[in-house]
Amino acid sequence: MDGLSLRKIRNIFQNRILSATINSISLSKNTFILHLYHSSASLRFDLKADLKLPGVFRIGEYEKLGRAESLEVVNGGKIVEISQRSYDRVLILHIAKRKSSGKLVTFDVIYELVGNNSNIFVIGNNNNIIFRMNNGNIDPERSISVGEPYNFFRLNKRYDLETVNTKEKFSFSDLIGFSPKIAVYAENLLERYNDADFVVNLIKQELQKDEFYIDEKLRIYPFKLEEVMKCITFDKFHNIKQSSENADIQPLKNKLVKYYSRKITKDRRVVKKLKRDLEKAANYKDYKNEADLIMNNLHLLKDNTGVVNIYNYTETGVEQVEYQLKTGEYPESKAEKLYAKSRKLKRSIPKIKGRIKELENRILWNEEKLFYLNSDLFQPEEREIYKEYSEIFGAYSTKKRRSEGGNRIYHIKLQSADIYIGKNSRGNHELVFDFANPNDLWLHAKELPSAHAIIRKNGEFNENEIETAARCVAYLSKARFDNKVEVDYTLKKYVKKPKHTPEGFVIYDRFKTISVVPLAKDDFHNLLS
Repeated sequence: MDGLSLRKIRNIFQNRILSATINSISLSKNTFILHLYHSSASLRFDLKADLKLPGVFRIGEYEKLGRAESLEVVNGGKIVEISQRSYDRVLILHIAKRKSSGKLVTFDVIYELVGNNSNIFVIGNNNNIIFRMNNGNIDPERSISVGEPYNFFRLNKRYDLETVNTKEKFSFSDLIGFSPKIAVYAENLLERYNDADFVVNLIKQELQKDEFYIDEKLRIYPFKLEEVMKCITFDKFHNIKQSSENADIQPLKNKLVKYYSRKITKDRRVVKKLKRDLEKAANYKDYKNEADLIMNNLHLLKDNTGVVNIYNYTETGVEQVEYQLKTGEYPESKAEKLYAKSRKLKRSIPKIKGRIKELENRILWNEEKLFYLNSDLFQPEEREIYKEYSEIFGAYSTKKRRSEGGNRIYHIKLQSADIYIGKNSRGNHELVFDFANPNDLWLHAKELPSAHAIIRKNGEFNENEIETAARCVAYLSKARFDNKVEVDYTLKKYVKKPKHTPEGFVIYDRFKTISVVPLAKDDFHNLLS
């Protein structure tokens, strides 16, 4: 569970149980149950020391259970405040109770939702622990023994949405409350609007809303990250079931993202070095010219050291120049070395250019893999994630659900042509190498991660068909929020997969480029058959 979702839940609780009176507290398995009286109605409020968001919280009708006698001291208290530790996964119910003597005492119910170490504490007026639900402790440096002072577990992040300095460069993954996927979503927003202050405020506004969203794996998020997500209310949480298999997918995706990110960083460093080498190699004529200068003035340079006046023969005439020979340096030998270096640099130019092109293609391919893993436009299939993970890191031992997978290709029917677009990385490969015909027209965003598309038609492709397909590709690209996107297109027969390259890797030639405005989301989905 992420801290941003907990912030939304806290806001919901403000309306549901704030000012409620605690009739009693009971325990059932791993569930801490508050029996409440609020607005002339009896409620029960369940807190589970469990792992996942669905079913963790529940507010329902009153049901009498056995009381927790050790917590009867809290009975009669009123929930006066509901807070959260920063945007972290810690919820706090602040309870105030006036004793018969008139003295006001306070208690805190502290709910730590931290995976396998989730726990629930009741803290007395003196900040000592008077109850703990289990032995779960995410921070081994602190004591959680009953009778000991309560201390929050240490945070591994420093800033949150309230304290981050939006004027300086930062990453949302470094902020408290952001899970990896939510952080990617926030980074996409920042890339779209290019205004950190605006994006931070936009997210804070979203947290004030009551809606949550579920993906096809039944995981819950505080925002709508993908088009396939469905809206859900808090009251429906307890109806959602999650399998342990689904929980396995995200760690695998995270590891794949790190793997491709490292590959991209490494290749970019190599490309940078190769471009410096190319600049040096482009000066090969300078070495040849110096060698020619030596050989044309060999009679003046022989048996001389230091600065010697010689003649440089050019197309415009002859000019006298100074040339320096070091002690022990032989003109003929130096000229031969300069000729050899010139020839070597000249020969290296096409090799360096080829290597740069090869690495740039590989960087684009890795960026496309990241694009399909991270983008809110796509939902990678579970079995493809397992397959990809196994190919890179070795067999994955956990038993995987077997599934045939759905349709991986979009279809758009035009008046006289059909457009087909890959839905994910595997869909792109099937589209280009299993489905497409040699004379289909293939499209892809120029030097950007994007979906692959083909146009199929009996006859010549017209401008409207090419522009429509290109705008679809632009929408399904990393630059979908740009005003203009360049899209390359060529016949499928000119699109090749070199030997020993990974699935989905292509090179192409004899192409043209069109600049288009990406389709809007609604316009794209209206086109789909």
